[in-house]
Amino acid sequence: MINKFEKAKHYKGPKLFINLSPCPPGWHTDPSHSAKLAKLAVDTGVWALKEAVYGEISHTIIPQKFKPVEEYLREQGRFAHLFQPVRQLGMTHIFCWTPC
Repeated sequence: MINKFEKAKHYKGPKLFINLSPCPPGWHTDPSHSAKLAKLAVDTGVWALKEAVYGEISHTIIPQKFKPVEEYLREQGRFAHLFQPVRQLGMTHIFCWTPC
């Protein structure tokens, strides 16, 4: 992120930085897993890394092969209900909406 700030200071006008930051209490996760969760978000396609400079949008990282979204969701206690046997149909629906 520091590299992005350094790059942005050379451009005129306002700048906007949007980042994904795991919330251990709200997501019911171990704080030591925050970096892993952020990486999983990108690796599963849940969070795309992009940058826009003067209206030109480019992807900064595109995984060669996306990991299953289930890996990202399973790490978070807030999604525990999706992995109960009765909810497997719900997981199938989620998988249909994510990149393969």
